[in-house]
Amino acid sequence: MTQYTTEIKSTLKLAIPIVFTQLAVILMGITDNLVVGRLLGPIALDISGIANSIAFTIASFGVGGLTVISPMISKAHSEQNPKEINRLFRASFKVVLAFIAINILLGGFAYFKFDLFKQPIEIATKSPQFLLILLLSNIPLFFFVAARQFTDGLADTKVVMFITGTAILVNLGLNFVFIQGFGPIKAIGINGSAYATLSARIFMLVSLLLYIYFQKNYKKYLTFEYKNLPINDLVIPLTKTSFMTGCQFFFEVAAFSMANIMMGWLGNDRLAAHLIVLNVASTTYMMATGISIA
Repeated sequence: MTQYTTEIKSTLKLAIPIVFTQLAVILMGITDNLVVGRLLGPIALDISGIANSIAFTIASFGVGGLTVISPMISKAHSEQNPKEINRLFRASFKVVLAFIAINILLGGFAYFKFDLFKQPIEIATKSPQFLLILLLSNIPLFFFVAARQFTDGLADTKVVMFITGTAILVNLGLNFVFIQGFGPIKAIGINGSAYATLSARIFMLVSLLLYIYFQKNYKKYLTFEYKNLPINDLVIPLTKTSFMTGCQFFFEVAAFSMANIMMGWLGNDRLAAHLIVLNVASTTYMMATGISIA
């Protein structure tokens, strides 16, 4: 019994920051919806909600798929193999390129063929531009998730929790600034919310990379002498494994996203109500995924 208690305590200690980080990924979209709905009304909420739903569904390939790397880093850490940790860290950024390609292909299809979703005219005319900005923000998000595998694999989960928590506040503040305007910054309107998400995700990536490269404890993994270690032998198997895991995560998220689209067929008010309720369900779902990652 003592062994189980010890394992539960250590798992929870590891899981709580990861749960919060997983929540932060979805909370950024929820923040967009809340601010847009409050400032601009239900139609704007529908535009933001549909675009966020589609963009995150596409992003789920990378967000879910890249999580296969942290257990490998953890294994190399337990084996005291800093060279392998270095190779996995660098290889993860090459794997991201595959998910960027998926993001471009699926995102481009959704952007140019948005009429296939058969949304009300008010949504169909403005959602594609909002979606395009969010698809662009998926790129720094993928690199952030790849970098996060390094810190998660080394059981250093609190820093990512702090960065993502700060990013939510950055996103919230920039939503108000970009949508309404502030000082010399002119009001952008609804697309300002998407630009806020893009800015917050860039902030997340830059903050985490600065932490990794300036953290003294990580110097032994990122030493200059490892820069010529080959990584191509890792890239292909990592891409295959992460793609299959990403597909599983994609289909889980797509089920919710499809429900959003179908609600749009029933009208603006019903879609807005559904988006608000689904935000709550998505939050609890991401908590479960955080525990599973730990």
